[in-house]
Amino acid sequence: YKYPGLVKSVISFDIGSDPVDPLGSKKRATGDAMIPTLEDYQQNNIKAYRTNDASILSTVKTAMQFLIWNNHNPKFFGARTGWPYNCIVLNGTGEEMAERLAPNVPLSQWKFD
Repeated sequence: YKYPGLVKSVISFDIGSDPVDPLGSKKRATGDAMIPTLEDYQQNNIKAYRTNDASILSTVKTAMQFLIWNNHNPKFFGARTGWPYNCIVLNGTGEEMAERLAPNVPLSQWKFD
């Protein structure tokens, strides 16, 4: 909304996709009560982030090393990389991910393809 000449659209995978689940619903996050409804890996990322405990992500890290990182052990991967998953559930005033991304555009005016 700030730079329409530079940014035509934003693509997100599973991070912060609650406003489109179900597709087009444009609903707000419902806070920690929604954590049990998330995929296990999303729940684990939230727990790792909140407890600052990267060991919770060891299975994910092993899979990523094999499937994506070609057996590289990146230094950036840790508990703090779970912050986007934590943002999925934030629902306080000024905290909800969609509202923070474009605070001057009401969620009802967002367009989802």
